[in-house]
Amino acid sequence: MDEDQFFKEKAETNIFKQVIYKYLPFWPLFLITVSISLLIAYINLRSKVPIYVAAGRVLLKDPNKGGGDSKVLDALNIFSEKKIVDNEILVMRSTDLMQEVVKELDLFGAVYNEGNVQTEELYKANSPVEFRVMDRENFNSWTKYYFSVDWKKKVIVIDNKSVPFDSTVVLDNQLIRLAVNHEYNPNVIGKNYFVKFSGASGVAGALSSGLSISPYSYSSTVLNVSLQTPVPEKGKDILNKIFELYNKNGIKDKNEIAVRTLQFIDDRLSLVTYQLDSVEKNIAAYKSSDFVVDLGTQASSYYGKVKSLDEKNSQLDLQLDLLNEVNNYARSKGKQTGTVPSLMLLSDGTLSGLLSKLYDAEVQAEKLQSVTGERNDALMLANAEIMRIKDDIFENIANIRKNILLEKRQIQSQIAENNYLLEKIPQKERVFLDISRQQAIKNNIYTYLLQKREETAISSASTGADLRVIEAAYSYGPIQPIAKNFYLT
Repeated sequence: MDEDQFFKEKAETNIFKQVIYKYLPFWPLFLITVSISLLIAYINLRSKVPIYVAAGRVLLKDPNKGGGDSKVLDALNIFSEKKIVDNEILVMRSTDLMQEVVKELDLFGAVYNEGNVQTEELYKANSPVEFRVMDRENFNSWTKYYFSVDWKKKVIVIDNKSVPFDSTVVLDNQLIRLAVNHEYNPNVIGKNYFVKFSGASGVAGALSSGLSISPYSYSSTVLNVSLQTPVPEKGKDILNKIFELYNKNGIKDKNEIAVRTLQFIDDRLSLVTYQLDSVEKNIAAYKSSDFVVDLGTQASSYYGKVKSLDEKNSQLDLQLDLLNEVNNYARSKGKQTGTVPSLMLLSDGTLSGLLSKLYDAEVQAEKLQSVTGERNDALMLANAEIMRIKDDIFENIANIRKNILLEKRQIQSQIAENNYLLEKIPQKERVFLDISRQQAIKNNIYTYLLQKREETAISSASTGADLRVIEAAYSYGPIQPIAKNFYLT
């Protein structure tokens, strides 16, 4: 009886039974193939390094969107500025910030356990030894060393050297401290440990590739920050350190601006104080020698007009001095470090915007240079953009200076016209008015500078962090490989 005849005789009206009767004789083949597939999936799954996600959520403070400090502190903070979310994301993802994280957390030496199927990274509580670099600023080693721990003799054997617990050793001309984890289980055997050293730039580049930052919504300054890593505890430490250093650097930048502004105001105060003392001495000497007591109504009218014009003229001089400071800053940008002084004495939004663009363009160029090298086309375009922005800045400064000088000429012309009135004032009264006018001008400038100095000092004292952690770093996963997908496949 052949197979067709067999199934014909066993035919049923139920199609389900027909299928069972047709394939039931092959159940050993199904069992074998499914078992082999599951075994292959298991082995493949064991060979994969699981990847976890460390995530956190932060609020980027922006007074224009309600994310800043209290209204009282906002009113005191004369250095407050609108936060552009894309720019701040670029800062948080910058290589320089990540290198600071690497140095702060001492992530130069990663410890691994090399198994038969999988190589596992060990961190903190899971690692028997922590390799701490003594000179973190100049560390530049790219080496790999196998080591073993003798818990009875309390030594670590590495690079053919027996190093006592918690002591230092020289590896690849670098001084390393071996900090033993005394909470580690000494009964663990069969481990094949090794440490892999990398420079700060290499570690930072690897970490940055797994870092993701995105706004919670289009109109929100809340940022979702996540980092893919095989060690969730390490990922959480990195995110928390990024938040900490971002705030620290932001406060440092604000304080530098405040210091430079205070220095500029103090220099002007010293000069005005000297001039004011000289004028007061002249008034005292003049009153004593010429017996000057009162001024006429006509002289008072002139005094009021010229006083107002001289105040404007002095403020224009301050603006010209500040333009020179900004011009020197723009010319030295990229060659030496420095922070632009506050533009609170100038009311030109175009200049402020161009300086912000210059900062952003140089941040982008520095990032490209650290990633692609100096002869990359993108870097050349970025440098060309920097030069174009600088040209725009110098042109804008020239236009502002031209307008100020034009206004000064107009004021001086008006002063000259009012000086004609002095010809009708007795010589003695005119000399006294001139000295008194100088005293009033210097007093007004002195009061104005003192007010700005106090505002700057209060703003510096009220400077707060730009970032507030809404959700501290946490971890979940693994996101890959997913075991059920392997087995279902």
